[in-house]
Amino acid sequence: MSDRMHRQNTLLTTWGWEAAALDRFAGDASARRYARLTNADTDTAILMETPLADTISMEKFCRIADYLRAVGLSAPEIYHRADADGFMLLEDFGDGLLSSVLDVSPQAELTHYLRVTDLLVHLHTMPPPDGLQPYGPTEMADFTGVLFDRYVAPLTGADVSKDKQAAEKLIYAALLEHAPQSDVVILRDFHADNIVILPDRTGLSAFGLLDFQDALLGHRAYDLVSLLEDVRRCVSEETKLACIARYIHETGAESTAFRRAFAVQGAQRNMRILGVFANLALSHNKPRYIDLMPAVWAHLMTDLGSTVLSDLRNHILDTVPEPTPKTLNRLKALCQTP
Repeated sequence: MSDRMHRQNTLLTTWGWEAAALDRFAGDASARRYARLTNADTDTAILMETPLADTISMEKFCRIADYLRAVGLSAPEIYHRADADGFMLLEDFGDGLLSSVLDVSPQAELTHYLRVTDLLVHLHTMPPPDGLQPYGPTEMADFTGVLFDRYVAPLTGADVSKDKQAAEKLIYAALLEHAPQSDVVILRDFHADNIVILPDRTGLSAFGLLDFQDALLGHRAYDLVSLLEDVRRCVSEETKLACIARYIHETGAESTAFRRAFAVQGAQRNMRILGVFANLALSHNKPRYIDLMPAVWAHLMTDLGSTVLSDLRNHILDTVPEPTPKTLNRLKALCQTP
């Protein structure tokens, strides 16, 4: 038995869950691991295991969870934590992911997404917690560099430094002009696989929130983009337009300005995701993310269709290979290279 497994078992004994059945399940794109514990009374909890090199994220997870509950939203209760060992025992929200619910009842998409949009409206009326790092134009522009470093460079074999700098300048200018604010909490991975339907709760608390430890202080359009430009499930155009209109109506945002900010935030996000997915495939042995790239590209092209992003669109089309089947096969071949 490894030292890590021994420490896990010791903690479960201390926490009173030593006799529970343990069922591991797939987590997110990070190195965190998850398991559902079920005891003899059928009570359940989630064991979250974080690599020792990243245990600082556990403190932030707890802090953001406390904040979300304090503003009337549902984040998992933390039953026990051992930050130095990288283990945490959490409330189990069950298997009712929004994505799974909509697989069974696709006709409910618009209703659920409008309610989740209302959740964002509510969150954005709340004062952010202290200590959140900003995710403004400078940071966002820097974060797009991964597109060139981990996607374009491996595919082209070229020095992409100039193309990367040009793209960063273009997206920075667009962000600075059309989406400069960084004044609300953004959960960042806010999509249907991180939202759980909780049928025993009412109002906005009926949506359980997951995977929010990377929260930052950002623009109010960012999480709406994350929700509606979901690379894992196709959100209908009707739902997308209705949710944007709902957010504008409920917040009093100026329509044209908000829609431009939505496109700019979306372009930055999808540029980054394309690079992040390439990095997960090439450096972390997760080639399954390659198959999601066409969806990312489609969202990016939609965002770049905004007139305020015409220069960036031209630059991306000139310098970034489209993830065609041929391109994806080349990436998969690179994953197999020792």
